[in-house]
Amino acid sequence: IQVPVKGFATLEEALGSLIIEEQMDGDNQWFCEELGGKTDAVRFSVFDQLPQILCVHLNRFCFDPATWERRKISDIIKIPEVFDAAFLLSNEAKRKLGVDAWHYRLKAVCLHGGTAHGGHYHAFVFDGTNWYDANDSSVSPLDDTKRGNLFQKSENEGEPSQLHSTDAYFLFFQRCDSAGVLQEVQCSAEVELPKALLQEVEEENKTLEALQRAYRYHRDLASLCVYEPAASLVALRNYTGSWLRDLIGPNETASSGHLTVQICRSAGLQTALRKIRQSAEKEVEGREDKENYWSQLLEAPNEEWELFKYDTLVGEVGLPVVEISSEKGVSLEDLFGTDRFAAGSVPVLINSKLKSTPVANDPLAAGAS
Repeated sequence: IQVPVKGFATLEEALGSLIIEEQMDGDNQWFCEELGGKTDAVRFSVFDQLPQILCVHLNRFCFDPATWERRKISDIIKIPEVFDAAFLLSNEAKRKLGVDAWHYRLKAVCLHGGTAHGGHYHAFVFDGTNWYDANDSSVSPLDDTKRGNLFQKSENEGEPSQLHSTDAYFLFFQRCDSAGVLQEVQCSAEVELPKALLQEVEEENKTLEALQRAYRYHRDLASLCVYEPAASLVALRNYTGSWLRDLIGPNETASSGHLTVQICRSAGLQTALRKIRQSAEKEVEGREDKENYWSQLLEAPNEEWELFKYDTLVGEVGLPVVEISSEKGVSLEDLFGTDRFAAGSVPVLINSKLKSTPVANDPLAAGAS
């Protein structure tokens, strides 16, 4: 149910506005298609029944005609922890349902902090016993103090506590008894989704499964950056040539001086070195300087290698993490554990026989271009 926020102090008042009769006359007459013109009318909503789970969307975003911009309505609205929604039902509906009361308990609330142009969502969730604060991947229970800060006592003695919020955006209520004890949700197995809706859900599920498979695949990939010590000189020569192209001839594309190879972490080191060699051979295809570029790497693929941690945010290669040998039967998972794949860093594999002694945080000393 979508309910307005502006001008209402409590949720009950906002919900009650949906069933109030609105006189449509004068400039606000109703256009009747059967009569082919405007006529006086009365508009109102009628609730024949209420669900076991009630979802309430508070209309906090609107268009301001004065500024021609979207804006957020940050008015405080009082949301009861338990309330009787029977006032929404007509007298005829109450007789058919055989009820005089229809209580709901707040089960979850989603809050939006920010403006109409951006912000952050987080939620408070009730599991039937305790309240939890769900903020992104962090979920923590609320102690008595935090719960007391979240729900304030009603001004009227005997009434349930209330949530006073300027950010409450989406509310979930579950039917309960007058004491606030949640009732078990009854699900009918005979209810079937419309074919069009079922097809849409199945297509979305297929897309989600494909994304999950892609995520699992990329999660298991390790990116190995292999640097050629002499490549920095080649790149510098090409870069200089690009500035002097009018004098010395056509422009040459400056090389980055490194290879980036992606391979599954569970693969063995020999497999990784073989893929590195294949990538290096493909890199020099058609190059005039192929005899010098990557030549040392291709000629000595089984020498000692060292693993460095490369900070992608700073652009620096740090000290070696561990020395490895191509002859050892170790896997990349052993070398590149998840603890070494910190945010903003990638492993760098460098041939220790082809570089000078590394200096801390010096990418050129470690063979980087």
